[in-house]
This record gives sequence, C-alpha cells and structure tokens, in this order.
Amino acid sequence: MGLGYRFDRRWGIDGFYGREWNEFQSTLNGDRDGPGWGLNLKWTPSPRTAVTVGGGDRFFGNTPRVIIRHAHKRNQFRLNYEKRVTFQRDLRTEDLGGFDDNINNASVFSNGPILDERLAGGWTYKGRSSVLTINGNYSEQTRSEDGEKSLFKNVTATFSPQLSTRYNVAASVAWREDEPRGRINELPEFADQGDSEAWTFNFTVGRQYNNRINLSLSYLFTDRQGETSFNDYQENRITATLGLAF
Repeated sequence: MGLGYRFDRRWGIDGFYGREWNEFQSTLNGDRDGPGWGLNLKWTPSPRTAVTVGGGDRFFGNTPRVIIRHAHKRNQFRLNYEKRVTFQRDLRTEDLGGFDDNINNASVFSNGPILDERLAGGWTYKGRSSVLTINGNYSEQTRSEDGEKSLFKNVTATFSPQLSTRYNVAASVAWREDEPRGRINELPEFADQGDSEAWTFNFTVGRQYNNRINLSLSYLFTDRQGETSFNDYQENRITATLGLAF
C-alpha cells in the first residue's frame, strides 16, 4: 500500500508499507519474507531544482535513496544513489539514473536476484554552439546465490559541436573497470580472472537530408586489458546507418 501527500509547492512526502514473499534462494538475509516499508521526502525549492531523500527496509536490509536534479542557465546536474534488488536482464537493459549512455550496463552473472548499490552522476553544459556531457557510474553488486560482491565503474565524456542545421558531429571517450566475481561455484583462485579495464573512443558524423532521410557514419576504437591475455583485445569498428521515416 502506498500513500503520498503534497504540503505545498516545495514539500511533499510519499511512502509504502507491505509484506513480501520470495521463492528464490538467497544468502543476502536469512529471512526472504516479511514486512517492507519505504519513505521519501521531496523538496522542490524552485522549478530548476528537485531533491528526493528517502529510506526504508526490506528483506535484504535498508534501502537508502537520494535523487538530485538541478538546472541553471546552461548547466544541468544529476545525482542518483539507490540500493535495490534487481535482476541481470534488467541491469543490462535499463536506463539507470536517467542517463542515456548507461544503457547496456555491466552486470555480474547471476541466476537469481542481485542487490545493486549504485551511485550515478552526470553533468551537461550547453554552449551556444556545442554540448558537453560527462556521466559516471559506480555499482557494487551482490549476488543472492552466494553473497559474492562485484564492482563496476565507468565514466563517459561526450562532446557535440553544432556545425550546421544539416550536419551533426559527436565525439566521446569512455573508461570502464569491471571486477566481476566468477560464475556460480567457481574456484576462488579463478574468481578474479574476469577483471578488466577498457578505454573506448567514438566519433560520429551525420547528415539530415530532409525530414525523412538521415545518414550517419561512426568509428569506434576499444582497447581492453584483462587479468589474463585471453581477456585482452582491441577493436576497430566502422558503422554506417541510414534512417528512413515513413
């Protein structure tokens, strides 16, 4: 059951209380069933700024939450912190934190739920003729089957100058470091074999021919270094995309 109340334009509160029953096996907490609750306090001092601070308790423990949004003239700032239970398929496809380049997030291999404690931040500067965006993620993921913890970190910077109304250009550089634990029941001495660090550089140029046709050409270079030579690789990729609207 959930309820919310808005005191005035600046202050609001919402929350929930309920009981849950889970069928999966988990080492996160001995009791997978029981009551759960959450409470969020929302503060909107101006149309440009919104802050949500909350917390609660579920079967796996406390559930802290902080969401900050601020926009001022040419700058936009976003910060999310949350602790929640999710699944591998959702971690790899969701837009976590509201940042476009977080799609296809890294995730530990798991047959069951994953406890994801994540800090995500982003800053965007919109100039007269260009846009600069910097996004970052820090995710600590705990696998429910055996309690193993994995770390995933990434930072991406994207620069998009405005050349003309017909042409668009974007360049980005990304760094990521993955420290996933091994698959279920893997021997401890092989648990860190998947650790890796990677740099990715991307350059894209596109042209809008009319309201229905656009063409883009992209070049991507990735250099990844792993704990073993089997995880090292370099990739050069060129992609051409033709867009048609009917």
